[in-house]
Amino acid sequence: MSTIYITEQDASLKIQHHYLKVFHQQKQCICIRIRNVSQIILFGNIHLLKEVMKIVLSHQIPVLYLTPDGEFLGRLENTSQLKRKYLTNQRQHTRDVEVIPSVSELVFHPKIGVAARQHTRDVEAIPSVSFANA
Repeated sequence: MSTIYITEQDASLKIQHHYLKVFHQQKQCICIRIRNVSQIILFGNIHLLKEVMKIVLSHQIPVLYLTPDGEFLGRLENTSQLKRKYLTNQRQHTRDVEVIPSVSELVFHPKIGVAARQHTRDVEAIPSVSFANA
């Protein structure tokens, strides 16, 4: 899988016959099968055509938008299919008697440990007071 980095402001992306093609000054620079693209990183104000956006979203290819200096601007990513995949797995595991106790322990054990440590610190922080009988 390949990451495509585009840094030239006048570059453009097009989809043709299951290939993603990158053009710069009307010349084709890159031609790669869409299924071989893992992500696209755009530096600066580079416009994506609606057709390209639809294809990358349908193929679960994230697009990262950065300034020319590399500062994060935003991300285009289709999360609906990811949520569906995780939700299906979660539903299957809710009925699994072996998974439920281990997941519960993973979730609650650290919380109980933190609460116990916090309680110990609170108890240690209380100053001791002694009364003398006169």
